Amino acid sequence: MKLSTTAGVVAAANIKRAHPNYQVGSIPIVERIILTMQRGGIFPIAVVTSDYDRELQYRLQHYGVIFLKHPKPENSELFSSFTLGMEFFKNTNEYVISTPVNTPMFSSETVRKLIDSSNGKISVPSFNGKCGHPILIPSSYIDSLASYKGPDGLKGAIKSVCSVNEVEVNDAGILLSTHRKDDMEKFNQNRFRYLVSPHVPLSLQRELVFFDLRLKLLLFLIDKTHAVSTASSLMRLSPSKAWELLNTFELETGFALVERKQGGAGGGRTALTEKGYEFFYSYLEFEKSVKNSTEDAFFDNLSKYF
Repeated sequence: MKLSTTAGVVAAANIKRAHPNYQVGSIPIVERIILTMQRGGIFPIAVVTSDYDRELQYRLQHYGVIFLKHPKPENSELFSSFTLGMEFFKNTNEYVISTPVNTPMFSSETVRKLIDSSNGKISVPSFNGKCGHPILIPSSYIDSLASYKGPDGLKGAIKSVCSVNEVEVNDAGILLSTHRKDDMEKFNQNRFRYLVSPHVPLSLQRELVFFDLRLKLLLFLIDKTHAVSTASSLMRLSPSKAWELLNTFELETGFALVERKQGGAGGGRTALTEKGYEFFYSYLEFEKSVKNSTEDAFFDNLSKYF
């Protein structure tokens, strides 16, 4: 069983053309995309970025995202960022939902509708007959897409491997990008009052907080990489801090999430314990229940004000 179903990829590597820190409303567009994906139930989320953009990585640390470094960000094509992100998740997730960082205005309802409408094909949202972003891609297509060498980038790759499932959505934001900044700003102002949604940051606490979004992501990455040092590096967390999170959990609960296995010449491996897997899956169900209950309570008590 996989630790999550649908992962997210935000392509933000190109130094000249990507503008992750461009602000619409009160937050930069890359943060808007991450929040939208998270509200749509996406976990984990990877941002494909330049290693030079340390400020961006610092700003995003508390969101609990993975940072994938593009090897040639100066003149990278968008398709190469998509490929890098999709290949990272192809063996751990059933689907990957991808978007360029410059198309930040789609809604969490669009994300959920793409997932709910998935039928084994590549799914794209459509508004008034025009397709936009994000794009939902089954992992079974990733190898074929990544090997594509023809024109038109991801669009050309998709055409070469299958027909798409167009999902009609009531969301003009899927068509807007930073190339149309005036339209994007106007759209945000018109939609602003409808963007209110309940947000409950989840954590578990006894005397200390012992489980939160960071540890959730760390466990996913340990299961993928089998190394705490590699896992922590991907989320820009120091190995010592990663072990502190794991040890605090064990201290507060009385059981371990991971175990170290002795290896040969290549060194040892770190893996989730059987109880660690059980806890992770139970936490995901708990998280889903809290989210559903919170949305119901918001609708019953507060939605009339917005």
